[in-house]
Amino acid sequence: MLFLTIIKWIGILLLCLLILVLILAGLILFVPIRYRVSGSYLSDVPDGTARAGWLFRMLQIVAAYHRTPSKGSPEGGFSVVIKVFGIPVRTLAGGDKKETKDEDPGDIEAIDIRPPEDDELPASAGALPTEPAAPSSETAELPPEEDISLSDQTEQEGFTQRLAKRVSDAWESIRTTVKSLAQMVKQRTDGAKKLAELWKAQENQSALKLLKKEALLLIHELLPRKGHGRIILGTGDPYSTGQIMQAAAFLYPVYKDNIEVIPKFDTAVHDAEGDLKGSVRLAVVAWAVGRVFFDKRLRNLYRKTRSIIEKEIL
Repeated sequence: MLFLTIIKWIGILLLCLLILVLILAGLILFVPIRYRVSGSYLSDVPDGTARAGWLFRMLQIVAAYHRTPSKGSPEGGFSVVIKVFGIPVRTLAGGDKKETKDEDPGDIEAIDIRPPEDDELPASAGALPTEPAAPSSETAELPPEEDISLSDQTEQEGFTQRLAKRVSDAWESIRTTVKSLAQMVKQRTDGAKKLAELWKAQENQSALKLLKKEALLLIHELLPRKGHGRIILGTGDPYSTGQIMQAAAFLYPVYKDNIEVIPKFDTAVHDAEGDLKGSVRLAVVAWAVGRVFFDKRLRNLYRKTRSIIEKEIL
């Protein structure tokens, strides 16, 4: 009877433990992690704060960079702090810096910078420079003119041979370099063709559709839901600024409700400021990553792609 009672209580404890684990896993997977990113980049001066909180900010991570001290921050710089119920419990980066004490001028030893007196000068200081000795008649003799002409001819022949050898070596180096570059370009072009054929093959289209679907799901989950931003952009050249705005137009469906892009065609400026909010559910991230990682078709495509890149492109 006692043995059955013990087994019964052990079963109840295990069931309670299993329920707690399931509740914790559900909280981690389905309670969203809410984040907020706010900052500015005005006149080449960055300033911003990023916050991520979970379970009504019970656990919160705050990363900030302030160029100048701000309210609530003891000093500028980069800092990362972990908070539990709003109380800082761990500082991962940044923090208070110790102030350095200025040195007392009295502690520095005095150095005598007075010019030396006449009696303190070394004995060699008052001595006059001696005139150089005149060259001897033996060293002043010049070699005969025949020897000079023979030596000039020998030096000219040696210079011609050295010049020809240098030109030949340079030409051989250029020829070898061009040949190796052509071979490398041909090899990489063949590898790129094989890679394109692999990704265009009919048997891999279903795997690529799955990859595209899960990637879009992941991007949609990570993008901010609310917020606003403003970007003032200009290169000082109307043509290049127009090209940048043309490229930004392709991303307009992504940022149309959140970010305002203002071009400046006559001024070189790149200022930005914004405040964005969003949330991420780990269950969605785990689902998308798991479907991609455990799909046999995608894993096989990844192995083939990696083999082509390593052997024929890199």
